[in-house]
Amino acid sequence: MANKVGIYTRLSDEDRNKSSPLEDSESIQNQKSMLIEYCLKKGWEIVSIYSDDDYSGADRNRPGWNQLIADCEARKVDIVLCKSQSRFSRDLEMIEKYLHGKFVEWNIRFIGLVDNADTEIAGNKKSRQINGLVNEWYLEDLSENIRSVLEHKRRRGEFTGSFAPFGYLIDPKDKHHLIPDPQAAPVVADIFHQYLQGWGYIKIAKWLNERGIPSPTEHKRLLGIPFSPGKQPTRLLYWTAPTIFHILRNETYTGTLVQGKSHPLSYKNEKVIKLPQDQWIRSYDAHDAIIDQVTWNAVQNKLQVQTRSSRLEGEKHPLCGKIFCSECGSPMVKLSTQSGKKRYFYLQCKNARLSSKLCKNSSFFRLDWLEGILLQEINKLLSQYYQPHKIAFPKSSSTSLKHKFWESEYQRLNTKYLTRQDMILKLYEDRVAGLVHKEQFYQYLKRIQQELAQIEKQKKVVWEEIQKNCLSDDSNTPQQFILDHQHLEELSHTITDEWVEKIEIGIKKAGERRRVKICWKF
Repeated sequence: MANKVGIYTRLSDEDRNKSSPLEDSESIQNQKSMLIEYCLKKGWEIVSIYSDDDYSGADRNRPGWNQLIADCEARKVDIVLCKSQSRFSRDLEMIEKYLHGKFVEWNIRFIGLVDNADTEIAGNKKSRQINGLVNEWYLEDLSENIRSVLEHKRRRGEFTGSFAPFGYLIDPKDKHHLIPDPQAAPVVADIFHQYLQGWGYIKIAKWLNERGIPSPTEHKRLLGIPFSPGKQPTRLLYWTAPTIFHILRNETYTGTLVQGKSHPLSYKNEKVIKLPQDQWIRSYDAHDAIIDQVTWNAVQNKLQVQTRSSRLEGEKHPLCGKIFCSECGSPMVKLSTQSGKKRYFYLQCKNARLSSKLCKNSSFFRLDWLEGILLQEINKLLSQYYQPHKIAFPKSSSTSLKHKFWESEYQRLNTKYLTRQDMILKLYEDRVAGLVHKEQFYQYLKRIQQELAQIEKQKKVVWEEIQKNCLSDDSNTPQQFILDHQHLEELSHTITDEWVEKIEIGIKKAGERRRVKICWKF
């Protein structure tokens, strides 16, 4: 029975050579030709050819690669054939996980044709690990070089972003320079002036939508700029309060280029670490200003006053972030109105507030009415199920998704650290056995020791994040709450955080009670 082979080819962006973005790169075609010819000589059956073009060897989200792994796990292939080990992955952790772990478990053979990587040859493992380490160093060096080049450009006042901020265009004569967009720049100026006149974010956004002025995303599309619309492409066609929020805080409009506000945790991890303002790179008079300095200062002063005022109002409402529109799924925003000496709070669909085209659920709903409905339902549950040992509660929210992420990241770094230490021991063994030259040995040893020091620094950063997110008060659990209370008089963050998943408010219909749906966590 012929061996079933899965051929995998990959080409990264920097070494592509294509006549069309939709056409396979010439190098990909060459890889396929070489590997197909090898299979024919061996008499092997080619089950499928998997290909990833313009993907880095460290990318774990390559579609072709992920399909290959899925087919390997399903035992659809016996052999994975690549031009070289680096085509499969430049990530040493993935080499260890699959070539020396999962593939052994699944009884799958890996072959790298050019570099003689072959998991069927027992003595071949150390050379594969060394190659994996060298491939990872290549990526690390490439990442550091790119970062240093970008920092150098930023310090020279050159724009390094992929897209110009709304209000500007990338200069066709110099891709590192911004020029005012004749269509969008006046809109930015209007936003600043309207805010100084007392208009809020929502009012400005609604005014722009009513006049059919394209949102930044829609404007980009109309200019023919390629980009990914994200998860909510329809909503991006309209102006929103967050868009106004960010425009009013973008110093670029004063002619000052502000870059280097953040950087990824590492070249392998896209988690972004925000940098303090004193580390940002500022270049004054880098391009023509849209907003003069007097207007900018006045807006920033007003923003600071409003921020301080909102903080003085106290804690967020216990239901903050839990109330949604049942029609479009958008969050319901809180609004208020004064009647005599009393202030009333209302809820309205965020989309409907921006434009009736986004959602028809535009009617207001009193917040205190919703509180009353929720309290009534909670007290029903308390009276009916006052048996804490019989209620299936969710795990405490103190172990948040953010906390889990940092724990996983720390574990990953720790595994990487132990792997590098193991590599040092294997290097010593190879040196004693005469398999590695003295110069090579010290070169590899120095590099691994430097990497261990870098991992230690990363672990320290991650550990600090874990400490920030692991603080919890076990006394505020729903179980303890039920033991202490049989009837609830007012809402608290403890009960809503642990019990309420979300609340949906339906559209107002004539002659019918407005639908309110409470989704519990248990």
